Amino acid sequence: MRNTGRTAGQGPEYDPAVAVTLEPVRPEEVLALRNLWELYVHDFSEFLRKQPGADGRFESDARFARRIAPPKPAHHAPAPEPAK
Repeated sequence: MRNTGRTAGQGPEYDPAVAVTLEPVRPEEVLALRNLWELYVHDFSEFLRKQPGADGRFESDARFARRIAPPKPAHHAPAPEPAK
């Protein structure tokens, strides 16, 4: 194997100066994201064995809303007392 000086996953056009950021979905973007999600699920429906509902969508509005909702803070149980 030839050493190219790149790490795994870095293609020939890798530029370390390019930064990628993730931002929460803004309210005005939800409809576009909802429609893109339906296309994504449609593409994988053959493998996921999903069928569209009566409205032609693969996922209800309520379920989609839960999917894009901000994560809830994790509830951590107190650590057990060390054995004495």
